[in-house]
Amino acid sequence: MEDRLEKLDRRLDRIEQILPTLATKEDLRVCATKEDLRQAFGEANRNARILHEDLVERIKLLGEGRRKHR
Repeated sequence: MEDRLEKLDRRLDRIEQILPTLATKEDLRVCATKEDLRQAFGEANRNARILHEDLVERIKLLGEGRRKHR
């Protein structure tokens, strides 16, 4: 019986060490929902497409400029 109580005591000590590191309900409220992530990804995707199109246009202009100088 004493052995079991010692084991239980050690387990409780480990649990007490872990508890402060666990997220609370309040911590989880500030996390993004799946819909928030979808919207953020959609916006990032749109921004990436705009930047890509701009880059392609700049490369085309550079290419045209080189052709003119030949």
